[in-house]
Amino acid sequence: MPILTDDPFLAFLIIEEKEGTIMAVYDWTGQRVRRMKRVRTASVAMLLIILMAIPAILLHYNLIQYPH
Repeated sequence: MPILTDDPFLAFLIIEEKEGTIMAVYDWTGQRVRRMKRVRTASVAMLLIILMAIPAILLHYNLIQYPH
């Protein structure tokens, strides 16, 4: 039975379950997904977005000047 997770775009199906622990989770493409790998990937993506936003904000408020 499909189980909706905190990720609104993907429904996950638990295939194997042993003693209450999830052994394998498959995403909608049928590939195995490890939760920590997804969390780490999302964390790296957010970090890169924040690092790109900082200079844009500083330029917007003229706190730094772009070298011509």
